[in-house]
Amino acid sequence: MIGSISLKNWDKNNKKIEIGYWLGTEFTGKGIIHRSLKGVCDLAFNKFEVHKIEIYVASDNHASNQIPKNAGFYLEAKLRDHALLFGRYLNMSGVINK
Repeated sequence: MIGSISLKNWDKNNKKIEIGYWLGTEFTGKGIIHRSLKGVCDLAFNKFEVHKIEIYVASDNHASNQIPKNAGFYLEAKLRDHALLFGRYLNMSGVINK
């Protein structure tokens, strides 16, 4: 497995869904996640008819923050101590696509 992209936390009442992704470092820079993100967004908007897609990215992970930006998402919020990963709390950027 080289990575993963998934739809999660589907809020049917508010018609929004979250996308999560990761990619092994040896596969970065090849456009894999960008192409995958486009396909998953098309699925969410067209098949599931969501109004809003959310992605949460560690604020200090500049490469990962660039992916949603390049896909037309925009920064909606900065969330302090939002996720616990490897024993430390991470600030997250909440990026949105409507």
